[in-house]
Amino acid sequence: MTTISTVEDIIEALDSDPSLLEALRARLLTRDLLELPEIVAKLAASQVEMREDIARLFASQAEMRKDMARFAASQAEMREDIARLFASQAEIREDMARFAASQAEMREDIARLFASQAALADKVAVLTGEVAVLTGKVAVLTGEVVVLKGDVAVLKSDVAVLKDDVAVLKDDVVVLKSDVAVLKDDVAVLKSDVAV
Repeated sequence: MTTISTVEDIIEALDSDPSLLEALRARLLTRDLLELPEIVAKLAASQVEMREDIARLFASQAEMRKDMARFAASQAEMREDIARLFASQAEIREDMARFAASQAEMREDIARLFASQAALADKVAVLTGEVAVLTGKVAVLTGEVVVLKGDVAVLKSDVAVLKDDVAVLKDDVVVLKSDVAVLKDDVAVLKSDVAV
């Protein structure tokens, strides 16, 4: 057995006997210190993975920025579409107001036609009375009555045409109301999408 009396003797003994060096290391160093090289290697590998994760995160963030830019552009387009819808709705309201005014005028025209028809009926009654009184002018008055009856028939035909026109206009109003309801539903959907 080698006698060790100096530090140099210890160093020489450790250099010449690796098992002694390992036994001394196991005695002097804690388990944590002995496992430190393995831990450092794991940390280095973990740091490489972390760098890769950060690179992927930056790439994902760049994609998200592009998506946000596309979303902002899409939102701007939706706002323009909504503005156009509101403008279109205002135009429809103006058209409806004009249609209502036109319908009121037509009602007034029809009322005047009915009044005119009543006046003509009164005239026919007067003429019929005159025919009874003025028998000498029967032939002349009969001709006038025929003419007046023809006028009444024409007026009745005109009134029938006007009634048909009013019916058509009423159908148009129903269609317009349906279109306005559809537009309101579309606007509600767009508002809901924008709110989301």
